[in-house]
Amino acid sequence: MIPLIQIHSLFDFRSHHILNFAMKSISSPSNDDSFSKKPLGATISFSRYPWTRRWFGNRSEKAGARFLKKSGYRILAYNHLNALGELDLIALDKNTLVIVEVRSTATRDFDKLARSIDQKKQRNVVRAAYLYIHQHHLQNIPIRFDILLISWPSAQNYPEIRHFTHAFDLDDPLCSYS
Repeated sequence: MIPLIQIHSLFDFRSHHILNFAMKSISSPSNDDSFSKKPLGATISFSRYPWTRRWFGNRSEKAGARFLKKSGYRILAYNHLNALGELDLIALDKNTLVIVEVRSTATRDFDKLARSIDQKKQRNVVRAAYLYIHQHHLQNIPIRFDILLISWPSAQNYPEIRHFTHAFDLDDPLCSYS
């Protein structure tokens, strides 16, 4: 029984890149003495989301970071993960720490994107930011929460980005840490 590795390619129509992943399989005799391949599994994913969704999210966060850099922000962290959640982008706007939630879609439905950042999501972002602030001793720096809504229309080579500053607040009782 010799292990075989098969390489499969997927073509991504939006970015025109070829993405490869490996799937392991083994050969084993069947009852009729012919050989059949039995898959052992595909590449391991450490995310609860499919790799395509994570790829789309990473692409949008990078586009958002480029947009903020062109606007004069300094990017401090991407996808910061701590015990209380994930912060998409952490940036510095002059002397203000800016926590940015990035949402993206392949359509132009900005309203649906905006509604997806409900009170529960805001509370989770604020809690993760609160922990980040304490871990990095940033209690004396002003903080702001922004939202970037990013649309990737199929007919365009670049995204449409809407930036909302002061989208929600650390002191909001609905987002309190306790």
